[in-house]
Amino acid sequence: MKRNPTNRFRLACAVLGAFAVLWVIGFGASAFAEDDLGPARAAFVAGDFVAAGDMARLGESVEAKVLAARAYLAETGYVRIGLDAEDVLEDSLEVTTEAVVLDPDYVEAILYRVIAIGYLSRTKGNWSAFNEGLGSDAEALIKRAIELEPQNPWALMTFAGWHSEIVAGAGSFLGSMMYGASGQKAVQLCDDALAIEPSHIVFNVECARTLMRLSLRKYGQAAVAMLNAGLATEPADAFDAVVQDHGRQLLEAYETGDKKTFKAVFRQLDAFRQ
Repeated sequence: MKRNPTNRFRLACAVLGAFAVLWVIGFGASAFAEDDLGPARAAFVAGDFVAAGDMARLGESVEAKVLAARAYLAETGYVRIGLDAEDVLEDSLEVTTEAVVLDPDYVEAILYRVIAIGYLSRTKGNWSAFNEGLGSDAEALIKRAIELEPQNPWALMTFAGWHSEIVAGAGSFLGSMMYGASGQKAVQLCDDALAIEPSHIVFNVECARTLMRLSLRKYGQAAVAMLNAGLATEPADAFDAVVQDHGRQLLEAYETGDKKTFKAVFRQLDAFRQ
């Protein structure tokens, strides 16, 4: 299977690769020597996510496993967007399991585990995922993350995505009955995350995606405002740039006024929806 970024992503990396800002959360003290993760971090910043993951997963620390998870999930969720990415998804499931075992209270590890489970659920379909308890597993992990860090905006945004995913897949009634999921809760959680980080590209684009998944009629204009906020912010790194490009494509599709066109673009950008 090919493991190469898209041409657009290569361009973003070429322009922004000099920024050494990593996605989500910085690294703390590690039993793994700082220099040993240097090449993997450099590969991540350069946009070579699979290489970054392959190098980082060789480390024995939770930080190494988390970096590997971050890299694999970036590749499958934003570069290939799930196409022919089952091998990388499997890698992310393995390293997130290892990370959570190493440190059950490491919030970033927990959230990456949730994202990996979410992608796995999409490959299985709604009912199979329900029968295997994947939605409940993800919910328990997110609640644990929020219990550990109640004001962590990444945890809040991830929980918003969980609510919208359940409601969009099962419907409001079944989503509420089976999981206690709610579109209103998704919107509130996004508002809470954006109140903490109002200008963050990833929060704005992903919360817009969450609202658009729920209802264009109810939340279309609010989502547009979020997308515009995300587009108005200067990317801090290559990952920000590719997420921002997703936001740009969503906004352009929405502004056509053609629901069929918008749905096609939305689905194309939604990992493992092909």
